[in-house]
Amino acid sequence: MSFFSIWPMLAIVAAWIALLCMPRAFQFLDETPNVSAHRIETLDGLRGILATAVVFHHLEIKRWTFESGSWGLPPSHFYSILGQAGVSVFFMITGYLFWGRLVDRGSDIDWLKLYVNRFFRIVPLYLIVVFSYIAAVIYRADFHVQIPWTEFASQLIQWLAFGLVKQPPWLLGETRSGSIVGQTWTLYYEWIFYLALPLLAIFARARNPLAICIAALALIFNVDGLVSEPYRYYVEQFLCGMIAASLLRAYPDLKGDGPIRSLLALAAATCAFRFADTAYSTLAVVFLGVFFAFIASGTSLFGVLSLRGAKRLGHISYSIYLLHGLVLTVIMAPSFFGLRAASSPRSFWLVASCAYAIVIALSMTTFVIVERGGIRIGESICERRSQRGLRRA
Repeated sequence: MSFFSIWPMLAIVAAWIALLCMPRAFQFLDETPNVSAHRIETLDGLRGILATAVVFHHLEIKRWTFESGSWGLPPSHFYSILGQAGVSVFFMITGYLFWGRLVDRGSDIDWLKLYVNRFFRIVPLYLIVVFSYIAAVIYRADFHVQIPWTEFASQLIQWLAFGLVKQPPWLLGETRSGSIVGQTWTLYYEWIFYLALPLLAIFARARNPLAICIAALALIFNVDGLVSEPYRYYVEQFLCGMIAASLLRAYPDLKGDGPIRSLLALAAATCAFRFADTAYSTLAVVFLGVFFAFIASGTSLFGVLSLRGAKRLGHISYSIYLLHGLVLTVIMAPSFFGLRAASSPRSFWLVASCAYAIVIALSMTTFVIVERGGIRIGESICERRSQRGLRRA
């Protein structure tokens, strides 16, 4: 066993999926599936795996920082690309879900309802993470603001802009607490995609939306400079999800599961890790896109993604993704378990298993209280709006 061994991570994740399969102990994590002919339960299981990939990616980075003395990717190709691949496929899921909604609904989209629901789905937990970051920075600054108040206010506003500001400046120039919010950068690109949905809806109403998506992806692949790097890869990832959504609607017979499909999906993912230097490359996008298409069509990776425990892990994946930075900042601090984790592989994996357990426990709590609470608020606002419209009618 080494610091960069894959098997301890797989054992930790497998143990938690098995634990979460307990029918009654964790049934509070279950949620009523949306009624949709195109809902694929394997995507629920996939979300939990992707969020977990980001957690262990950052755990390895944290440990390597102690050994090397500076922040950077660890000398492990697998763990360096693991979190990047997780984010890439998350973008594909977003493209799949929302483009599919546009294709299914056509012009019958209640845009205000969509954005209200997105706001209350994303923002409450985001604000908890950001306020934790602000508190940590001010505490480390001994409650003294050493910059002009106007500059401090500007920094605060950018961080409190719900993720709509791209790469806000570090508050008070404090970088030590940056890992609390380091993962929130992806929300900016999620918001950009959501804001582009009304424009995308025009193309979704075309006679052949699949051809439009393929043409757009081919254009970005072949025209250098059309979209600058690394943004072109984010666009490609969204487009891969959109292509999968259109493909499965045009050819529903492609849906299915089985050992051969699972083997092909894993082979595509393996090729992405083996032949690409980073997940933010065209080669990785192609292989991960093929992997995602298999999962979106119902491939369960030999049944793993269909397990109740995997789906429950997926339900809390947003909390896992946003909150793990806060947990790792505390657990991997030099004054806590950071130095011990760096002392030996056995100590590292022991600390990693404890950190992951805390992330899961905290995520369960915020899923029930914060995420579901935010969803209920959004639904309540939309319901009151609908009732007012009926009364006026």
